[in-house]
Amino acid sequence: MSAEKPSMDEARTNAKELLTNAKDAMAEMKVQLAQSKEVLALLAVDMGGDPLNKGDLEHAKHAFQNSLNVTIIDNPAIGDSTRLMTRMYSLYEKIFPIAEEREELAKLLSLMDKNHDKKLQASGAPFREQWIIVQHPNTGEVIAARNVITFSAAKDKEVSKEIDGTQHLIYGFVDPRFRSMGLGDFTMGIAEDEARKFLATTYKGRSAGSMDMVQISEQNAPLLMSMESMLVDTAGAKTDQFWRREYYESLGFRELSFDYIQLPLEPRADGGEPSDELNLITRGVPAPVGGRGLKSVMTDIPASSVRFHLYNFFDRSVAAGQYEVDADPDWIKQSSALEGTISVKPKLDFMGLKDKAWLFMEQYIGGKRFEADAFSGNTVGDMMGIEAIPAQALSGNDNARPKAAPTALAGPK
Repeated sequence: MSAEKPSMDEARTNAKELLTNAKDAMAEMKVQLAQSKEVLALLAVDMGGDPLNKGDLEHAKHAFQNSLNVTIIDNPAIGDSTRLMTRMYSLYEKIFPIAEEREELAKLLSLMDKNHDKKLQASGAPFREQWIIVQHPNTGEVIAARNVITFSAAKDKEVSKEIDGTQHLIYGFVDPRFRSMGLGDFTMGIAEDEARKFLATTYKGRSAGSMDMVQISEQNAPLLMSMESMLVDTAGAKTDQFWRREYYESLGFRELSFDYIQLPLEPRADGGEPSDELNLITRGVPAPVGGRGLKSVMTDIPASSVRFHLYNFFDRSVAAGQYEVDADPDWIKQSSALEGTISVKPKLDFMGLKDKAWLFMEQYIGGKRFEADAFSGNTVGDMMGIEAIPAQALSGNDNARPKAAPTALAGPK
């Protein structure tokens, strides 16, 4: 028998609880961030610096980073790698509370086994999956981690004319108590260095410092998420999805003008479903002694490079041998659209919509038009009557493009 559908009052009560949890989580994050900043200020004082001086705070931040225990794992069979991954997984589950957005520990471990499968490495683009795990110097507690996979274009004559390889930022997260310590940037820098080292092993006579690549990542898109997803994600990660995008924009990432669909993490026959709540974001990572003229903030990218990257990412990491990517309908659709050059939008963040979106969600949940199916099934953008932020928009709410008839409030699609 199927589960009985909750009544309207029950559905509204559940929605209000999710809203409260999300707001409480953001409030908790602000407290933890303030506490983390206090710790940083005290560290600056201990080092003889001025806690109000930005330079002294940066010095203290780097001193803290230099004290951390960093472990790079690409083979779970070595040493205590599996034990450390198990400890990392506890933080991972807290940061990614939606089951569909995370993977089982067993799969994360098995993916790294493929690094050492000589037959697999020889069959296509050479790749290296890695976890960067950061532990507190005193307690040994895992306080940050980053998961990346790097693909070499050494065997692809077309792609290698433009870049030496690509890197996908799969997971990156920091314990909310340590979010003022620059650990996201810290692990990003390590990921770039490790990628260059790996890529250099796939080319003859090349150094790590000459490797040009692009980084690509999936990012939650607030306008494409349902209200339910927005609230659950915010409560679990203690991070507003709008602020997360602003952080990546500050690092030089921009959004690809491309309708992206993430393929299922499990076969469709086993209940796996694709996700259309994400954007693809990208930035260039120019080599210190490279010569291609690659720019970090990109305005366009060859479609062949995006296709190369996505096919390998889907095949090696997402499907991971569970199903054939070439036969997946969403891959076929996306692949056919990757022709010529893909433009890159000049802005990534949705900050101009942040306050408006949260006010809308609160009013909708408490209003007369509330419907459970719309709350969980419609996108925030549809329900607000906003289709997208135009690529030419520079900032502000006034640049949002309204739909001709925002009728989604009347019920689900």
